[in-house]
Amino acid sequence: LLGERGTTYRYLGLRMFSHPWDRMSTKKSKKVKNTDGDMDLAKAIDTIRQLNDKLTERTQYHLTELGDDRRARGGHEIRGRAKFDVALINRMENTSELKKLGDGRCSVSWHADSSLEHFSTIAVYQTIKKSKTEGENTGKWSVALRVAHNSEGPHASRRGMDIESSIAKETPPIAVSLPSGSAYYLLDDFNHHHQHAVIAEGDSPGTRFSSTHRLLR
Repeated sequence: LLGERGTTYRYLGLRMFSHPWDRMSTKKSKKVKNTDGDMDLAKAIDTIRQLNDKLTERTQYHLTELGDDRRARGGHEIRGRAKFDVALINRMENTSELKKLGDGRCSVSWHADSSLEHFSTIAVYQTIKKSKTEGENTGKWSVALRVAHNSEGPHASRRGMDIESSIAKETPPIAVSLPSGSAYYLLDDFNHHHQHAVIAEGDSPGTRFSSTHRLLR
């Protein structure tokens, strides 16, 4: 977890403390060992901060377009803002231990992100690393979406209530496969009324690395 100094995030029941990404924290260059040799940790943190800046910029663009579209249709105004204060880095692999979901395996099960500022956008950047022994098209990673009203947000159901009751049965879930280097955005109240999941399809989709940017309450 990276983010603004002093931020924490509760993820899968675990309270995480962010590694600060401000320039003061990355002044001193440190080396860490990984499978590809030495890497400059300060440079890596700075890269995530720059990614955060770019995703913030793109979020503002998308929110403006969404607001224009809603006004043209007589809809309500945008209430969220373009800002992120934490980024959670995840590594995902397809294993036989994952639960089946449709034609694939569920790496991240159905959920709506919690502990966030209401109406805030969630931005995700993903990169997929193929093994040298894998083919280019032997598998893929997909993001699945389903309508589930008030899963989160100011009118969310209280803890302990049946979250399944919020799922819109008349609207089928969809799954979208995204190539390496893609970014996607859950804008404004989207996270309030939808749940999402991450699915590995095929035998060799590669290793998925994601950087998920959020604005905490």
